[in-house]
Amino acid sequence: MVRGKAQMRRIENDTSSNQQTIERYRRHTKDNETNKPIEQNLQHLKAKSANMLKTVEDLEVSRRY
Repeated sequence: MVRGKAQMRRIENDTSSNQQTIERYRRHTKDNETNKPIEQNLQHLKAKSANMLKTVEDLEVSRRY
């Protein structure tokens, strides 16, 4: 199949666009990998905070009686 100049340019532009998209994806995933420990720590602290809140509420209830 024979392709014209315009069609070949479109193919070249699409190829470079795909490469740029892949690079953006790689940078994005690399950035997210470094944030995982922070997110895990944040989730741990939220759970710990919720447990402490429940303990305080339980202590307040027990002091009432």
